Amino acid sequence: MPILNSNRFGKQILFALDTPAPVAINVVEFYVRGWFISSPEISPGARTLGVVADKLFFPAVYGLPRPDVAENLNDPTLAKCGYYVRFRGPRLQSDVYVAVQCDSGTVVLGTVNCPARILPAKPSRQNAQADSYDDWLLETEPGLFQNENQRTALSYRPLVSVVLPTSNPDLFFLERSIQSALGQNYPNLELCVSEDRSSETEAAAYLRQLVEADSRVRLIASPHKLDISRTSNRAIESAQGDIVVMLGQNDVLHPQALSEVVKCCNERADSQVIYSDEDSIDIYGSRSHPVFKPDIDLDMLLAFDFVGRLTAYKRDAVLAAGGFRSACDGAHAWDLLVRLALDKGVETFHHIAKPIYHRGISGSASLKNRRESRPKKFLGVLSDYLASTGQQARIEKGIFSGSLRLRHGIPPAAKSTIFIRKEDGPFQLRTVIACAGRQATYSVRQTDCGVIDLAAEVSIPDVLIFINRPLESANHCFFEELTAQALRKECGLVTGISLGAEARILHSGLVFAVGEQLADPFADLDLAQTPELKHLSATRAVAMISDYFFAVRREHLAAIDALTSVTLDKMPELVHKLVLNSNQRGLRVLVTPFAIASFDQTSAVGPVKPAGTRDSSGIALNPNLLAFTDFESAVRGNL
Repeated sequence: MPILNSNRFGKQILFALDTPAPVAINVVEFYVRGWFISSPEISPGARTLGVVADKLFFPAVYGLPRPDVAENLNDPTLAKCGYYVRFRGPRLQSDVYVAVQCDSGTVVLGTVNCPARILPAKPSRQNAQADSYDDWLLETEPGLFQNENQRTALSYRPLVSVVLPTSNPDLFFLERSIQSALGQNYPNLELCVSEDRSSETEAAAYLRQLVEADSRVRLIASPHKLDISRTSNRAIESAQGDIVVMLGQNDVLHPQALSEVVKCCNERADSQVIYSDEDSIDIYGSRSHPVFKPDIDLDMLLAFDFVGRLTAYKRDAVLAAGGFRSACDGAHAWDLLVRLALDKGVETFHHIAKPIYHRGISGSASLKNRRESRPKKFLGVLSDYLASTGQQARIEKGIFSGSLRLRHGIPPAAKSTIFIRKEDGPFQLRTVIACAGRQATYSVRQTDCGVIDLAAEVSIPDVLIFINRPLESANHCFFEELTAQALRKECGLVTGISLGAEARILHSGLVFAVGEQLADPFADLDLAQTPELKHLSATRAVAMISDYFFAVRREHLAAIDALTSVTLDKMPELVHKLVLNSNQRGLRVLVTPFAIASFDQTSAVGPVKPAGTRDSSGIALNPNLLAFTDFESAVRGNL
C-alpha cells in the first residue's frame, strides 16, 4: 500500500496501482486500475484522478467496490474507493502518468510504461473485413451511423422514454447506465427510473439528487417491494413518450441508440417493436461477444427469445397488451414479444442490424438460473399461443438449454408419400423404409426420372416428400417432422439439415447475403461441434432451399400446376416455383433442425435461382457477419 506525501496538500494521499503495465482494451485503448483515497483538501471528489498520455488528461471512473481496502484500513466508508482509467495509448512508446488534477496544479502519483498504439492497416472499402471484433469496431462501426444533419432532417422526432427498472442496484453500474441514456445524441428524451424500494441507500440518494439536477429524469418510487414486471409497468404507465426503450440497470446504450430507433420509425411507419444487435461490455468499457441477429422470425421467437435487447416499443401497444405479466417474471420480455407478434403481426417488428446495446457482463449463478428457468415460465405463453391460433402441438424442451419446441401433430387420416429415385439403388429403398417404419401414414415410391402424373392417381397424398440424393441415414422422427411441418397452414415448403462426410453441414437453408446472392451461413460447419449455434437449433424461415429433400402439401403443387408434371430430374425448378408461390401467398419456407439426413456424397449444392428478392422474401443474412474474414468464427460466436 503506497503512501504518498505531498507538502502541496499538507496531508497524505493513499494510492495503489494494481496494473503496473496498462491493459490493452483494443489496438488503440488501454486501462489501468487500482484504488485511491484523496485528501479532502485536494478536491470535492476523486474524479480529479486520471492518466496523462500525449499531454492529454483522461479522468478516472471512481467508485468500484474495494471491500479489501475498507477491511485493511478498518473504515467501511472506503468500500468503494476503486478506480479505473481508460485512455488512448500514446502515439510513440513513452511513459504514461497517473496523476491528480486540482486547482493548484497536477501531481504525478505514478508512472507506467505503455506501448505505442499501432493502428491496423485500413482494408479497401470494397472488401472491408476485420479479423476481430475490436478491428470491426474501429474500422466499420463508425460508418454505420447518421451524421447530425441527417438526424435533424428526420420528420418524425418523438419523445422517447428510456425505462430503467431498478432493484438494489450497484451505484457504479447504475450511474454508468443512466449516463449512457442521458448522453444520447438524440435530444428529445426522458429517463423514467422505477425504484423497487431499493435497500441501497447510496443509490437511492443518487437518484434523488439526479431528479433535482436534470429535468429529463423522472423517478417512480414504490412504497413496497415489487417484481420486475410491475416495476417496469409503473415506469411505462408514467412515461410521456410515444416510444419506450427498455434499459437494464447494469447495461449501457450506445450513444447513437435512440437516433437509430427514431430513424427506423421514420423509415418504417408501421413499427410497433424495434430491436437491435447487441454485445457485452465489461467494467472497463471493453466491448466483446457481439450478437448479430436475424430479422424477425416467429418460429424462432417461439423457440427462444432471440430478440433480446435493445427493445423499443410503441407505448400504446404495450399498454393495450396489458404490459409485462408478473406470472412470467424472468421471461416477461419474451412473453410480451409473443403477445405483440400475435396482436400486431410480425411485420410490425423491425431489426436494426447494428450493436447499439451493451449488456453488462455478469457471471453470477443466479443469472444463469433465471435464464434456465425461463422455459418453465413460458409454457403458459406457448399454451395461449396454441389456443389462439388453433394449432395442435405439444410443448417440449428444445435442443439447447433455455429453448422450447412446439411439436406439431399429424391428423390420423393424413397420408404422406415418399418419392425416391430408382437410380439411387435398392439400398436407398431399404434405408427409407427403415426410417419410415411400419406406420400407415407413409408409403414409399421409387420412380425413374420420367414425369409423375399425380392427378391421375386415385388418391393423392396430403403431403409429398421428395428425396433427391442417395440417403445414408436419417434421425428417428425425420418423416414425422417433415409431414407435421408441411401440414401447418402457414408452411409453404419445408426441409431439414443435410449432412455429408464427418457430419459436416451440406445444406441448412439459404438466405440473401449481398444483393441477390444466396448463402447458407452454416454450410460446412461440423454439426456435432456447434451446439452453441442457437439459430441452427430452432425451426426458422429461410429465403430458399436446395432440392436435397423437402416436403410439400398437395395443394401447393396444385397451385403451380405441378400435379401432372412432377419430374424427378428437374427438382431445382420445382423448388424454385414452390418458393416463389410461398412468397406470393405469405407462406413460410422452413428449415427444421428436427429432420436431419446424411448423404453418401459431399458435392456442393449447385447454383440456386432466387425466388424474388431480399425485400419480398424478408429473409436476409445479417450484413455485419460478412465483415469478418473468419466467417465460421463469426457465426459460431454470434448466432
